[in-house]
Amino acid sequence: RGRTGVRTDTMILASIDTQNGDLALISVPRNFARVPLPESIDLFSCNCFPPILNELYQYAEARPESFPGPTTPGANAIKGAISELTGLPIHFYALVALDGFVEVVDAIGGVTITVTEQVYDPAYPKEGGGTEVLNIQPGVYDFDGHEALAYARSRRSSDDYNRMGRQRCVIEAVLEQADPFSLLRNFPSLAEVIKASVETDIPLERMPDLIDLLPLVDTDRAVSLRLVPPTYVGGYDANGRNTTDVDLIRQHSRIVTTLSPEEALIELGIDPLEDACG
Repeated sequence: RGRTGVRTDTMILASIDTQNGDLALISVPRNFARVPLPESIDLFSCNCFPPILNELYQYAEARPESFPGPTTPGANAIKGAISELTGLPIHFYALVALDGFVEVVDAIGGVTITVTEQVYDPAYPKEGGGTEVLNIQPGVYDFDGHEALAYARSRRSSDDYNRMGRQRCVIEAVLEQADPFSLLRNFPSLAEVIKASVETDIPLERMPDLIDLLPLVDTDRAVSLRLVPPTYVGGYDANGRNTTDVDLIRQHSRIVTTLSPEEALIELGIDPLEDACG
């Protein structure tokens, strides 16, 4: 839509217990303002990033000297900010371009999604330019990459927080359906997609370990924590934008990553990801 640079409109922190495969997903809204930054980044008197979070990547890329680290300035900035916000260490990141997401889903043979509410967008922006009418009724669909992206991305008839819910459901479906056999079977096409469209600091030699983890991950037991208003809003900035309740976010992030999924769901009073996604 005429914008240049990278905007991280979808940010999800995934925590996987390597011993038992317990999975926690923490969705971070793109429009949180004044998100805290690590003390080592001494740019603002508030020790935070004053604009909304999805502008941080592009801001850091333009000021590489202020965001040193092992990866790109933008990735260093986002990893540092979300780590500071949640109180959790972030070991690796993956940045997937829109076109790359489409190709990843296509490379694993598509994905089956249960749609629980209508998604309507009279002018959905297609990846290659132009628009189309998007009208997805409740039901079970076998989506290709373009359709899965449209379902996860559209927000014209809803809001960012509804969209975050759809995004976590797409991720659940991809994790559940991308079994090791299908990954290995489609590895040549996946490798080309990853090379062209995915930026990550996961070492190549660690990829087999991630594939070995997949059979342990039970998405039916996964915990999905969405840091949405009003629960996680600590106040408002001068422009009326939501700021964060850092203490509560850190407390709940610790709960979903240290307790068993069953205990965390009870403690926080949230539904399992399976129930939320139909």
